[in-house]
Amino acid sequence: MQKGQKRLTLILLPLLMVLFVGIISAQKICCHSAVKQPCMHADNLTEEEILAFFSQAHYATVKLFSQAFEDELYNGGKSSWPEVRPQLLQYWSAQIVDNELKDFYEHHLQAWGYEIGFVFPLWKAENILEYRILNKSGNNVVAEFMVPTSYEAVETIQLVLVCDDGHWVIGSGFTP
Repeated sequence: MQKGQKRLTLILLPLLMVLFVGIISAQKICCHSAVKQPCMHADNLTEEEILAFFSQAHYATVKLFSQAFEDELYNGGKSSWPEVRPQLLQYWSAQIVDNELKDFYEHHLQAWGYEIGFVFPLWKAENILEYRILNKSGNNVVAEFMVPTSYEAVETIQLVLVCDDGHWVIGSGFTP
């Protein structure tokens, strides 16, 4: 074997090993994540975990919808609903996604524009003036939040966290 071929072999062999190990790891993660685990009993969730989930769901939705608003405004079109839907299913029940969020995305996004944070007011945890857990039992958590819902209004909203297909999602709607 020539000297150049040996160097190439010494360089490519470790790279191929890393690639092979990466593929095997990705397959394990993929297959493992496909197995649905039951949700932790609601009594075991801390208030901080509950608050963090609601806030993260609203943040992800505001980020996704704001990007769609800007894409439509500046680029002539937003992502199609089938592209957006799976991202929302991480946080919202399928019923909420397929009804209320779809309707909002298709018909009300432009009307709210840069003020979409008022529709999903938990997107910035610091905007939450007060919150309390009203009920934690089984596969259900009911929480109440006092938040700004416009430049002039502060309202109390109630959200429900439910176990759906092995993971926690928001099972209550919103009112734009």
